[in-house]
This record gives sequence, C-alpha cells and structure tokens, in this order.
Amino acid sequence: MASLTFEHIKKTYGSQSNLTVKDFDLEVRDKELLVLVGPSGCGKSTTLRMVAGLESISEGSLYIGGQLVNDMPPKERDIAMVFQNYALYPHMTVFENMAFGLKLRKMRKKEIAERVHAAANILEIEHLLKRKPKALSGGQRQRVALGRSIVRVPKVFLMDEPLSNLDAKLRVTMRTEISKLHQRLEATIIYVTHDQTEAMTMGDRIVVMNEGDIQQVASPHDIYHYPANLFVAGFIGSPGMNFLKGVIEEQHGELFFSNPAVRLLIPKMKGKLLKEKGYAGEEMIAGVRPEHITHVTEQKKPFASSFKARVEVNENLGSELIVHVSAGDERLTVRLDSSTSLAAGDSIQLAVKMDKAVFFDADTEQAVY
Repeated sequence: MASLTFEHIKKTYGSQSNLTVKDFDLEVRDKELLVLVGPSGCGKSTTLRMVAGLESISEGSLYIGGQLVNDMPPKERDIAMVFQNYALYPHMTVFENMAFGLKLRKMRKKEIAERVHAAANILEIEHLLKRKPKALSGGQRQRVALGRSIVRVPKVFLMDEPLSNLDAKLRVTMRTEISKLHQRLEATIIYVTHDQTEAMTMGDRIVVMNEGDIQQVASPHDIYHYPANLFVAGFIGSPGMNFLKGVIEEQHGELFFSNPAVRLLIPKMKGKLLKEKGYAGEEMIAGVRPEHITHVTEQKKPFASSFKARVEVNENLGSELIVHVSAGDERLTVRLDSSTSLAAGDSIQLAVKMDKAVFFDADTEQAVY
C-alpha cells in the first residue's frame, strides 16, 4: 500500500472564480482509512476523481507513494475505484467480472483464478462465482465490486459512496464488512460519503468539507467533541448539535450564558478561558449536544444551569427518546432514556451539562477552546 500527499490541490471549471476544490492540502497515511464527508457539491467526489485521474488537477501536486502523478494516466496509478452503482458487466459471471482487470494485464490463468478465489473467500461470495449480476442482491453486487478491486492488490482503494444504493439495514452490515476488510488487507482507503454516521463509524480520520474547503481533519472522537467551527458542529451528529445565541454575562465573579430563554452558569475553567480571550460581555453562540441536556425531575436537586421548556414532539426510537422542545424563541432537541414519559404540551425542567458545551465566536463562527 502507499501514502498520498495532496499539496494545495485546486480544481476549477471555466473561470478561476469557479473553484470546486479550493485548497486541498493533506497527507494520507499508509494503511489509513480516510473518510471525506460533507454535503452534496462540497467537492469530495471531485477530489477522489482527481486521485483516480478521471479529473485533471488545475493547480497543486498529488503524490502517490512519493511519486508525482498529476500527468500520469489512470491505468498507471495503481489505484482501484469502487463506485456507488457497482459498474458490473451484466453479461459476465461474478468470476469474469472480478477477473476482467487481471486479464487486461495479461496475467496467467492460474494466478487469476488464485486471486479471484482468495478475494471471494474474504468476501464470502465463492458460491456466487458462476452467477451473473442480475441474479444477485444489492449487497452481493457490492461485494463483487469490492472483490474486483481487491484482486488487483492496488496501492490505494478509492470508494465513492459505495453504500448509498443499499437499504438502511444492509448499509450497517456492509460498513462493518468494509472496516473488517480494511483491517485484514491493511489497505490505504479514501472513502467518500455524505452520511456522517458512515464517516464516524468507519474512518481512522475524517475530513469534513464544505464548498470546496477543508473545514477540519481529525479523528471521529475529536470531530464530535471538539469541532473546529459551527459548520462541523452542526454537520456531525444525529440529531445535530443545538445552537443558542446569547451574551456572556459576569456577575459576582461568575460567568453566565444568557438570552431571553435561558441563563446558564458557565463552569469556572471555561469561564476563565472565555474571560482571558475577551468574551466577557460579548455575544457568542453556545453549542450543546442533545445528550448533554437532561430532564430534571422533582426528586432531583435544582441545577444552576436549568430552564423551563415545552415539549413539542416526541420521537421514540426504542432505545432512546428524541424530544423536540421550545423555550421562548429557542428550539432544542434533547436525547433522553426511552423510559421517560412525556407528552406533547408538557412543561418540563431541563438542565444543561455546561462543561460539555462548545462556545463559538459569533462573527467568525470558529470554536473557542
């Protein structure tokens, strides 16, 4: 396998102002599963296609295994690409589909057979080798597409939303299989998706993109708990992070986050940081994950960072209850235990774990840590 180096890669269509990828600068480590995630049109698939050689690079340099590949034809880059539509030949059997690329390389029949059977064994599709694609399920077709890539033993695997055509249950199964495959092959994989759950569960590192820009590169843990800015915080997480606009107020040596709906005590360490950075008396945005808001019952002691809210809608997911509430003009989402009994219209007391809150500059939208 191999590492990849992106040195200030840009992609333009037409005028210089029409930048699809603005400044992609990144090192992909050998044997890493790197996930590119972002909304449609953010430039993630274009970036992948530039690695494959299917799109030209407008500016910058791309290295695969230390070799500059900007002008290298796709077939010489030693990469394998898995598409979302499988791209299988309907008139060929599974064996023939998996062997096709090796035949083009004029490999010996014995070696082709060995590679195909080895890949089929890994993917548990040996019993399907004589079938044609029309006789396969969506999950089986995706395994064949993966197998066609595996037999080539490429330097890098590129996967462009390979699970988007599968149903929800099968997507869960297949993303586990791809993660197992990555560990078994010790492969370098760049995986593109718009599904942040796929990104969080599969990636060694995640690259969050928006409008052609890299917003943050970090581990799933750091992306979730330490988002770089408002966009990352809102995009990663399901349900998404709650955002509140308010002012940092100081009273009797303590800092509060305050707006007409809530007045929340800021922990001393966070308060000290905000004060040192000059945010006392300034407007900020507080981000709070749904699981960091708790239901305060009569049996519990009152919290310094609590407020009253009204239940609007409940979503019972079996293992948890997603509650949509209103507090003044604020609309919030809360994640509670499924045993919680609430109904639309109920008035409830909620408390915020302010040590988990993330504060953002109201002007730059950058997180303050």
